[in-house]
Amino acid sequence: MGSTSGCLAGFRDCFACASLLTLLYVRSLTRTTEFYDAVFGWPKSVAVPTYTEYEVEANAFLGFMEQSRTETFLGDAVRGLAQPELQNAEVYLRVEDVHEVERRLLEQGATCLSALAPRSWGESVAYFRDPDGFVLAIAPR
Repeated sequence: MGSTSGCLAGFRDCFACASLLTLLYVRSLTRTTEFYDAVFGWPKSVAVPTYTEYEVEANAFLGFMEQSRTETFLGDAVRGLAQPELQNAEVYLRVEDVHEVERRLLEQGATCLSALAPRSWGESVAYFRDPDGFVLAIAPR
């Protein structure tokens, strides 16, 4: 393999130090924030009227923004696009007490899509749908 130059030089070193931010677009930031506060209680790294960001783990963040606000930076390409009932995204979380998280998910109105069960890849996982249609996979840590 040849040497790497230009914008890719040092990519591995830079990437190793990076953090991960996953941003999901939602219908109601208030409802979504209330849901994730009640179920997970993660500390917020950002909490402003237009955006909420949680620190899920060290250097791993989950952010939420109302889909209607995306027009300000994505432009006309997204204007009028409807948000489906089931999103094309899954948030896979490994948690300390899977049964407690399942209880809180149901208490906050999440829909159970598939109960906790052993899966073909060797983990036991339960699947839920959050109020915005995102799939939440919950597995024991």
